[in-house]
Amino acid sequence: MFVFFEKAIVLLRINTGGNYCGHNPLKPILELLSPIKVGVGGLPRILSLAKERAIKYFNKPGILPTLNASNRSSRQQRSEQREACIRVIEALLKYCDLTSLRVGIPNGEEFKNITIDFIVKQTNLTKRRVERAIRNLKKAGILKSVQPRTTNSNGEIRGLPAIRVLSRHFFAALGLERTLELERKKAYKRRKKAMQELRLKEAQRNINSTRKGYAGLLLTSLGINLSKSRRASDPNMYSKEYLLKKHEARRRELFMQAEVMKENPDWPESEIRAEVARRLA
Repeated sequence: MFVFFEKAIVLLRINTGGNYCGHNPLKPILELLSPIKVGVGGLPRILSLAKERAIKYFNKPGILPTLNASNRSSRQQRSEQREACIRVIEALLKYCDLTSLRVGIPNGEEFKNITIDFIVKQTNLTKRRVERAIRNLKKAGILKSVQPRTTNSNGEIRGLPAIRVLSRHFFAALGLERTLELERKKAYKRRKKAMQELRLKEAQRNINSTRKGYAGLLLTSLGINLSKSRRASDPNMYSKEYLLKKHEARRRELFMQAEVMKENPDWPESEIRAEVARRLA
């Protein structure tokens, strides 16, 4: 018995180098989709300078010998790995806080750690290549990482985004040790000033909120009801002068009302109010 099989269609993959990961050793991609911004409004110069020197690692692996040897082999690190490491380094530098060398996004007095998925989007690399690059950077001593964990209400242990810190020795290896010390001092002063301004604004908001609360209680006690639209259209309604003026007007009204009631004890409330309004007009 003969069994005939149709010929399988074989799709030929063209490998330009790098285990079919899209890497081309002759045209490596060594920049992020959104590179580190420099100049006015950009990041401190030392971060972009570190990026520029780290890019040279692709053609000169000897400038970061521990990274070149991170695969624990006598052979030079493969070009696709060098490309991935450089792009991950750029992403880490882009979100590096100079005061602590911690990688993340500051938010007031808090600090948000970035995730692997976030780095994947920044570098446009696959998750597997990013994870391997981070392992290599940790082996090379360039990056320190701690994985915090938390327990939810069900007693399950969940991992949180890793705390990642760039080593100061990495900057020193790039010839930026002295520059790093100076820039970190400047960054600390900027951070301290920003935190003072933030706390001052928060204190001012609390003062304004307390003042509005006092004003609301006073106006309520005086029987004055102001609509929300009127409050919005009159920004000075909570000022000291405004409150004193309203308080004096209400005091005069109460005294006049007592005087009219004393003179005309048999009058109904509507007539008393009308007479008070006539005398105060």
